[in-house]
Amino acid sequence: ALKLARDSKVGYPLVADPGGSLDHAAPLPHIQGLPFTAFIAADGSIAHLEYGSFTSADAVASAAEKYLGTAG
Repeated sequence: ALKLARDSKVGYPLVADPGGSLDHAAPLPHIQGLPFTAFIAADGSIAHLEYGSFTSADAVASAAEKYLGTAG
């Protein structure tokens, strides 16, 4: 997956956890499925957890505005 992200020139941070060590690790909950997005506030707290995919960049920007107060 990370190779695909590099080859696709993904421009946002990704985290891989093949060993599952982040599952249930504070402050994250049990990750129930993919895709999964965590909106992280400037202070490091989780502002919102979103299960499911975004269908457009506008949808991501709208969610960022709603949960973080910024559209990027």
